[in-house]
Amino acid sequence: RLHYRAIVGGGGGGGGGENPYGGYGGYNNGPPQQQQQQPANPYGGMNPYGGGPPPNQPPNPYGGGGMPPNPYDNGGGMYQQQQQKSEPAGRYTYNRQGGPTARNEAPARVMPIRSLNPFQNRWTIKARVTKKQEVRRWSNARGEGKVFSFDLLDADGGEIRATCFNDAADRWDPVIEMGKVYIISKGTLKPKRKQFNNLNSDYEIGLEATALVEECAEDGGSNSIAQVNWRITAIADVQNRELGTLVDVAGVVETVDPLVPIMLKNGTETTKRSITIKDPSSYSIEVTLWGKQATDAGTQIEQMVTAGNHPVLAVKDVKVGEFSGRNLSTLQSSQLFVDPLPDVLPQALDIRQWYDVSGKNETGTALTMPRGGGGGGRSTRRISLAQIDDEGLADDGNGPHYVESRVRIHGISDDRGLMYPGCPTITEGGKQCNKKLTDEGNGQWRCERCMQVHECPSWRYLFNLKVLDHTTTHHVSTFTEAGETLIGLKAEEMNNLKDTDAWEVTLKNAQMKMWNMKLKVFQDSWNGEMRKKTTVVEARPVDFAVASRELIDGIAKLKEDKNPFPPMEPKPDAASGGGMGMGMGMGMGGHQQHAAGRRSYDPAMGGDGGGGKRQNVMPGGGYGGYGGFGGGGG
Repeated sequence: RLHYRAIVGGGGGGGGGENPYGGYGGYNNGPPQQQQQQPANPYGGMNPYGGGPPPNQPPNPYGGGGMPPNPYDNGGGMYQQQQQKSEPAGRYTYNRQGGPTARNEAPARVMPIRSLNPFQNRWTIKARVTKKQEVRRWSNARGEGKVFSFDLLDADGGEIRATCFNDAADRWDPVIEMGKVYIISKGTLKPKRKQFNNLNSDYEIGLEATALVEECAEDGGSNSIAQVNWRITAIADVQNRELGTLVDVAGVVETVDPLVPIMLKNGTETTKRSITIKDPSSYSIEVTLWGKQATDAGTQIEQMVTAGNHPVLAVKDVKVGEFSGRNLSTLQSSQLFVDPLPDVLPQALDIRQWYDVSGKNETGTALTMPRGGGGGGRSTRRISLAQIDDEGLADDGNGPHYVESRVRIHGISDDRGLMYPGCPTITEGGKQCNKKLTDEGNGQWRCERCMQVHECPSWRYLFNLKVLDHTTTHHVSTFTEAGETLIGLKAEEMNNLKDTDAWEVTLKNAQMKMWNMKLKVFQDSWNGEMRKKTTVVEARPVDFAVASRELIDGIAKLKEDKNPFPPMEPKPDAASGGGMGMGMGMGMGGHQQHAAGRRSYDPAMGGDGGGGKRQNVMPGGGYGGYGGFGGGGG
């Protein structure tokens, strides 16, 4: 809006005689008390810029008082008009008779964040703080400084980041609180750096110490501001995202790995923890937590999963990476929400209901292979122990193969002890050496790899187990991570029980318990010979309610002539040639997956018939029948 305002008034006064201009019109003559402090004006008036002649002053030699009324003055002085823009709220204005008027207390007009641009001089926004980073300090050739930033979200879904440097950081860091709503103005707008900022505004706000930041009450109803602006990506779609992009994901935590110390390249040590989440797309992915996220939220999640509770986890701004398939990794700016309420994550109840009703029983597809695996994004297949030999896993030298079986511990071999003294040295790659130490006999332990001497070794589990299920028994090797779960004690604690009754009691209590074991099957070289070896990657207690539902589901599949334990899918380069299935029939020529005559303890496993692609039909389909139907005809 525009309005006319007299910024020059009163005064002028003299100017008689030959002076056509008289005294110069003053600016409203100022307040009266200021007039009295001004020196006498010989050219007319006490005000040096105009005004009538003061009392008892000698006449003005240049005239004065004799001019006719100034047609441009409203009361004896020069009157000047200018077009001005409206003054902002809270500024003082001056009236035409002199002196300031009352302050304008009209509320500022709040603008949507999406409408902000650098060409606006005055703007005001109302937004919630959805993320606040800690104050960071830097030092370089140009000097030292500090900075912190926070993200803002308004009622229209607009997002923008505000950054404060040095004095502004000191001023606003104690004021800004996570989750609160603020009125903000008097900041500067500049283009954002897109590689570090994925908010939906093209700009960032720079706040100085003189900016206006005031906490305010929240509006209700349709004007309320959300707690977080989610852009949830289904885990199934993560594999289609470019590496390095930031996404938001939400799912149910299925597994939690132990906390691992990591040595960074700059020489500092941090920690990490890997968890696996699954969402309603029936895909799962590994999320790596770092630093405080691994120790704080990660420990909370681990305790919940250990107790049998699988929480909903929502992660905002997590980075897409590739290691053993696709994975996700948190950043310092990432946000974790464990079992979020619906006002924080509207999808939380739907995800919880999906998992409790059906999700926990679904095998799903893993985008991240277990540690040590080689990509591919294939899910961990549930099989019986007999299938490890019947399918010839790793017999061809390919692998490793990762499978899962539900087993009981039949025996623990402690002939050579359960643990060994490992080297505690952290290598340059951030991993612990773990090489077996040599006892020097004087309280010193020496590492042949690191060539260092240690007073106290890091005791680590390494022992063999005999496990069994309804089909057969199998020998597996166990290391520290799974060993601590199966034994129930850390290796150092177990080592202290040697030559005591508690040793035997602990081993006895560990036997005949049922576990879900994730197994790694591969070829290993021993004394120049290749042999098949199976190690325990992970062990989880059995949830018997879940196990019962899986058995019911397996019975239903048998009624539909489906295999509750599907055999391994054929590889693209599977051998072609004569094949013969075990059972009541025999097929010749074509596609062979299982060796001829191989027995199967799986009631749903028969040999593949020769010829044709694998189909769920008996005649001519080449499918290994149920419980001995045998190979179909070619």
